[in-house]
Amino acid sequence: MLLNFALVFFGLILILLTAIIIVSNHKNKANLFLAGFLFTGFIWLLFNLLANQTTTVNDELRFSRLALPAAYLLSLMYWKFCVHFVASQKQKNYQKLLLWLMAVVVAALSFTDLNAGLVNGEIVFGSLYFVAIPMIIYNFFIGSWILIKAKKNANHQKKQQLTYIYWGIVLSVVPALIFNAVLPLLGYVEAAELGALSVVFFSSFATFAIVKHKLLDIRLLAARALAYILVLITLVSIYSFVVFVLLGWIFEDIEYTRTQQVVSMFSAALLALTFQPLKQFFDRVTNRVFFRDGYNTQTKIKILGDILAEEIEIKVIAEKVTGLLMDAIRSQHVQLLVFDESKVFYSYSTDEREEYPSVKGLKRLKKTVSISDDLNGGKNLLKKHNIDLAVKIKTQGVAVGFLLFGSKASGSIYTSQDIDLLTIASKELAIALENAKNFAEIEQFNETLKKKIKIATNNLREKNKKLRELDHAKDDFISMASHQLRTPLTTIKGYLSMLSDGDLGKLDEKQQQVVESAFASSERMVYLISDLLNASRINTGKFVIDKKPVKLKSVIENEIKQLSLTAEARDIKLTAKLGDKDPVLNLDANKLKQVIMNFIDNAIYYSERGSEVVIDYHVTADAVELQVKDNGIGVPKEALNNLFTKFYRAENAKRVRPDGTGLGLFLAKKVITAQGGFIIFESEIGEGSTFGFRFALSAVATNEEPTN
Repeated sequence: MLLNFALVFFGLILILLTAIIIVSNHKNKANLFLAGFLFTGFIWLLFNLLANQTTTVNDELRFSRLALPAAYLLSLMYWKFCVHFVASQKQKNYQKLLLWLMAVVVAALSFTDLNAGLVNGEIVFGSLYFVAIPMIIYNFFIGSWILIKAKKNANHQKKQQLTYIYWGIVLSVVPALIFNAVLPLLGYVEAAELGALSVVFFSSFATFAIVKHKLLDIRLLAARALAYILVLITLVSIYSFVVFVLLGWIFEDIEYTRTQQVVSMFSAALLALTFQPLKQFFDRVTNRVFFRDGYNTQTKIKILGDILAEEIEIKVIAEKVTGLLMDAIRSQHVQLLVFDESKVFYSYSTDEREEYPSVKGLKRLKKTVSISDDLNGGKNLLKKHNIDLAVKIKTQGVAVGFLLFGSKASGSIYTSQDIDLLTIASKELAIALENAKNFAEIEQFNETLKKKIKIATNNLREKNKKLRELDHAKDDFISMASHQLRTPLTTIKGYLSMLSDGDLGKLDEKQQQVVESAFASSERMVYLISDLLNASRINTGKFVIDKKPVKLKSVIENEIKQLSLTAEARDIKLTAKLGDKDPVLNLDANKLKQVIMNFIDNAIYYSERGSEVVIDYHVTADAVELQVKDNGIGVPKEALNNLFTKFYRAENAKRVRPDGTGLGLFLAKKVITAQGGFIIFESEIGEGSTFGFRFALSAVATNEEPTN
């Protein structure tokens, strides 16, 4: 009987370990195969125990046959556990198929005489038995070999785990094979009773590896189950003593077979295992019937903490928290007020009510939780708004809000559990509401700022529209004025040219100088009017490049000639380096004249008297290039970024030539880039500047003859 009790006890350990392993992590394959191994070990133990304790040879044969497939499945589960526990190389598909196919074959043939049969009233093992035993040994050997190889590279803790698993298997399998296979074949059938004890070794080693060395990270669950195991041991021990010892002593004629003893003890253990789940089930049923308002405070506090940790918007917090508390204490309605000093910053009610007690009156309530029936002065304040309970939300002793509750839906009073829950909730809610209020204020500030920016943007758009209209009117005026001035200037320029050429009579030297000076001034005025017209055309989209075949060398020579008088008047030497090559180019000659004139004119006016201006025009293999170099005032570094913008002039240029317009370089860049060229510019303050342009021959060269 003591042996039966021990086997039942260790069988229960296997069942408990199986349950713990599955609960801890049912997705881990190592856990699943270890649980399968332990459960199969329990099944094997049960079949062996029943075979040894039965009183009829037919029952013994039946359980003996069932023990063989259980043993084979046990070895297979062990192999699979070892593979996944050490994360060794995965088995190939055909290996897996072969293993499971053999398991199916062994299970199917186990119920035939190939496994075991009766000869002259005695059990005789068949050929399947002798084939299956070596296969079982092979499976255990392969699994153990995997553990031995893995142990070499494992850390200290893993080595300890592998050691206990390995020795647990060795001390379990070897005795089982000796007592259940070798000795019965030699005629010692009674030895099979001791074979079932082999499970004791593995149960002990597995339990120690789990609790002591954290096998599969289920130590916590195993430790918590220890008390439950001790309760089971106590219950089964008392049951066995009462049923088999005490009743046998009182009623001497009562006899129990070993099978009845085993079944009775397993039944007792099963009842003990199911007692707690059954108790919890009926507790839930009775609580629903008799304690409908009941709830778990810790659970509600945890849910509240999760809400406050995840949410920041005050509206969302209010909706979720009031809903949680109303569900917990079964209040008819809950209202949340958030204060901003002496006024309500935000309010929310589960029944959408908009009225609430005055902030001043609520702040007079001294307690954190105030029940209207217990108040003297503030009773009417709460009852007037159908409020049975008010909870103050405060930080650093200052009320930042209130939770207001109506009567309970059941009609009962608020309990101490409700008060405790709301007291804790108010403390956690206080900081969260302050953060949410700050967030809401920032959001409100952002919205206000967006509106102001939108208004300011609209105002700027309106002003910009008016400025564009004024700019358009200015362009129209400049265009009209320029056209009106161009005609008389052309006439004046013509008469001056006639005077200079002697068509109206010969002039003396002084008269000639005056006429030439007036002609140069009128020429500059014509160019200025052209600049104004071109600037106006650019703004209105009417600026057109009119390309025609032209030889640039002659254009440059003509501009140098036109400005020679101006250069002589300022004692500036103009040096032309025009080279021999003069290809025909497809360019807008009229607009290039203005660019060339502007470069040379600037070089003359911004150079000191007695200096030299060099006009260098040359043709390379792939480009034509013009550079106008002077030794003048140069361009300051701070003016470089704006030099080619409309109406811009550097400060030193304004001092030297106050009458400039700031259009020359702006138009020069527009004309050159519009024709596919590049502006050349270099300057050092006080040392002079180089202005020019460059055109790639591939873009502007043409075989057409130049037009006159």
